[in-house]
Amino acid sequence: MKRPVAVSMAFLRYAYADKVVFGDKVIKLLTLNALKFPELPSSVILLKGFNDNLRTAITNQITGGKIEQKHLQSVTVVWNTNYKLVAKYINVVCNGDEELIAESGFPSTKGDILPLPKNNSSSTINVSINDGQKGGFDVSSDKDKNAAGHLYFSMPVDATCLQNGDTMEITISGETIYIQPRVTGVAVFENMPSHVPQNVTTLSFNTKGCNTASPIVEVTPQ
Repeated sequence: MKRPVAVSMAFLRYAYADKVVFGDKVIKLLTLNALKFPELPSSVILLKGFNDNLRTAITNQITGGKIEQKHLQSVTVVWNTNYKLVAKYINVVCNGDEELIAESGFPSTKGDILPLPKNNSSSTINVSINDGQKGGFDVSSDKDKNAAGHLYFSMPVDATCLQNGDTMEITISGETIYIQPRVTGVAVFENMPSHVPQNVTTLSFNTKGCNTASPIVEVTPQ
């Protein structure tokens, strides 16, 4: 089944520098086609200001420290909010017209095939301790045709484990660890504690095993 052509929000996931390049393109095309998009929720002048602020923040962050990094994140939030507002407006005005969407500078979904529905079933796990297997145990799951793989957790018995959408929240001694599996795409962490620094890393794997975990990156949710 195909979905209607619409403005794609993929630009929200662009890297910082790619957002700036994208912003320049949008500003140029919205200026050229101003009569086709007369009631922008954020004017071209404002969009240019947000884009210039992001450009400057990127430059300052390269040679700066944590303060500059946090400022870059704040500037990006403002950029995302305003470009998203404009994207929604463009989507309404264009009403599925792919050529008109292109004239705004925003990407379109191009009638992409809708993704498969989420796997709504729960997996049943099997745990066993083999003779001579000191300090360990085996875990497996019943076959699930809707699953691409399984992520296993082992935690102290006094830990709590809560599922919040696609995120697993494991709390140990008052501190919470947030884990989100992904086969492809972006991991979107939501409802995180505001202004609490988080260390983020990832570990990729395939049928042969895991690679080395990525370097830790600190982020502070707004």
